[in-house]
Amino acid sequence: FSEKGTAGLNYRSAVSFDMKDGDAAFTDIPSSFTDVYPSSLKFNTYLKCPSVISAGIATKFTSQLTISAQFDYTTWSVFDSLNFVFPENNGADIRTGRHSKNSIFYLL
Repeated sequence: FSEKGTAGLNYRSAVSFDMKDGDAAFTDIPSSFTDVYPSSLKFNTYLKCPSVISAGIATKFTSQLTISAQFDYTTWSVFDSLNFVFPENNGADIRTGRHSKNSIFYLL
């Protein structure tokens, strides 16, 4: 804008991670679960992190007073579950439903 006002717009795209043959280590497993969770297993997982859109504006009224506003929109709904699949031992699979919802954050 000018010497006294600024504005900004930012976009961070969603990022996906696809992990194959990760190493999981289990410790302090009760003896009744050692057949399901041995000390280590290979795992696969897929994770999608949300995109974020941000906008902000600031106005400098005096040398000691600046007022700003910020708005963020995060697409958390893409993060619907977190699953760890153990191909060598299907009984050990961990599947968690997240049911996340998109969020709006604003700050003045």
